[in-house]
Amino acid sequence: MMETVTFRAMVPGDAGAVYRLWGGLFPAHPLSFGEFNDLLFCAGPIDFSLYRVACTEQKIAGVACGAADRESETGFIQFIGVAEGCRRHGIGRNLMDYLAGEFRKQNIRKVVFSGYPRNYLVPGLDAQQYPIGLPFFESLGFTVQSRPVSMRIPLDRYSPPPNPMPGDFTLEPFADEHLAGVLWLCREYLHPEWVETVQKGYIKGAHSCTGVVCLGPGREVAGFAFYGMVGDDPNRFGPIGVDPRHRGKSIGAALLHGCLRSQKEAGCPESYFLWGDEGSVAVNMYTKNGFSVFSSMAILEKEL
Repeated sequence: MMETVTFRAMVPGDAGAVYRLWGGLFPAHPLSFGEFNDLLFCAGPIDFSLYRVACTEQKIAGVACGAADRESETGFIQFIGVAEGCRRHGIGRNLMDYLAGEFRKQNIRKVVFSGYPRNYLVPGLDAQQYPIGLPFFESLGFTVQSRPVSMRIPLDRYSPPPNPMPGDFTLEPFADEHLAGVLWLCREYLHPEWVETVQKGYIKGAHSCTGVVCLGPGREVAGFAFYGMVGDDPNRFGPIGVDPRHRGKSIGAALLHGCLRSQKEAGCPESYFLWGDEGSVAVNMYTKNGFSVFSSMAILEKEL
């Protein structure tokens, strides 16, 4: 018989139990406690009204964590799960209904799982690893909007190809003098949320970013490729970006191989990333240069 379940706001003392629940629910996506804290609690302003747990007398049986972007009127489900043995009792639906109600109070019009642009624990739902997830979300009215892929390349036998930079462009290891240019490029031409990723990585790396930059004829930053910037894993590749004014010159491929070379020299057995848009120019470039897909996700959305 199922124990009585109560629902309440998450409190700071729940963090350890919630982390252990994550480990049991998502074994294919292991995180250290530090990485978990970084992604869930350090990704920007926290609204604890969007952090909810379901409890029995013995344990936390379920959890749902959300984030709201009022500017885009979008809510994000960062993490939802119910412990095995407590499923099919309406716990997940109750947690999701609660978050939907809180989102409506904040004039949120659309909910996404997961795809949180600041930081995500997983990019989306891996239906192969977690087959109960997709029917659950579909029963709540969510539909699949996109299918990002996660890719990797082993580095034990990797040998960077000859990849000369075009014209007056040069490839160099990141140095302090490049930080402002990288941040400006992220904000003005690439992804503004990468500004925070690079800032945090620079501070974590004792005033350094691990990777390479491409410099233009005037020594301006025209592109960059980093690794080990998110979490504690130096094998994790990204972000990578090229000034759109300089695309079509094979700078992206040169940055990619410059970064892979750095990872191999640092002793990384592989390089991987968690999110690339299926069929995109970037994913085609990775495939052409030796990466292969190890996980296919689904980004799900629902209008409120």
